[in-house]
Amino acid sequence: MKLAEVADPSAARVYAALLDSAGIPVQLQGESLGPYVVTVGDWAVTELWIPESAWEDAVEILTAEGPSRDLTLVAPPQPPGSGDLPPWLVATAIGTAVGLVALWLVATRF
Repeated sequence: MKLAEVADPSAARVYAALLDSAGIPVQLQGESLGPYVVTVGDWAVTELWIPESAWEDAVEILTAEGPSRDLTLVAPPQPPGSGDLPPWLVATAIGTAVGLVALWLVATRF
């Protein structure tokens, strides 16, 4: 999963080496890593990708020295089902919709 975006490709390599030295596997992705290196603007942004299980350790390592201007952490992963609506709310909404459609059909027939 994506851990962070780094504005400078050289800094991204340093962060990746720091995580790798702590035993966290890292993959770098970005336009600046291709055959035509661009180090200006949005094309210079390099993404750090790690396994989801290493999220907390990686954040702790990268933030140990304090905030950095070139590093932007991505939101942490959400636990499964945390963004879902409660089942009773879904059932109530569906029941209300079916009831209103039935009422409309009855009202328009007579």
